[in-house]
Amino acid sequence: MGLPTVQEHRLIRFMSRWYGFVTLVLIHPGLSQPSNDWLQLYRTYQIYELKQLKENGAVSDPHWQDFIEALFIEAADSAIARMATLYFQTHDGRLKEAIRQRIGQYYYARGYYETARRLQTEEPFLRKLLAGYQKTARYGVQIGAFLYYENALKFKQKWEGKLRGLKVINKIRNGSRLYVVVVGDFRQRQDAERLKDRLQSEYSLKGYIVQH
Repeated sequence: MGLPTVQEHRLIRFMSRWYGFVTLVLIHPGLSQPSNDWLQLYRTYQIYELKQLKENGAVSDPHWQDFIEALFIEAADSAIARMATLYFQTHDGRLKEAIRQRIGQYYYARGYYETARRLQTEEPFLRKLLAGYQKTARYGVQIGAFLYYENALKFKQKWEGKLRGLKVINKIRNGSRLYVVVVGDFRQRQDAERLKDRLQSEYSLKGYIVQH
């Protein structure tokens, strides 16, 4: 059972006491350490403000962009798998801290209090847990997103004669459910990147790398 996106305000307040968070004054974006500003927004639970910054192009780091998008994934396991990949990709210690805290919240919400505690204090334990999620991650290229399943299915059928391995998956974006057409099923992100480039050059399809 997943933790519903960002709706659990009471739980979050309780978690803030449990983790010993300190409420800080909001720092405006554009100062010398933007990732520190984004972390402060996350720590003070201004999740929608983070999303607004991303949508306005004020979040320049692609790893932070992926993290913010993952905050709105409804399925907890899918969100953790996405964050696990980010944890091993990024060199930003602030983003690693945000990921560690968020995943701890998922486990705490499920009642795994000791696991949640160890995630905050034991780096080897955290890395081992995340490595397990990372092994299950699969990468593809999103080539279309639709509000209605019927439209996604028509788009999929249109390209089935040229592309193999097409599928329609559900995805939550900005709090709304989308039906996303994805091509490719890779263990390595680099393989999906190569496919994305080929789709652009051969079919003028602008794609986005996604985990599924």
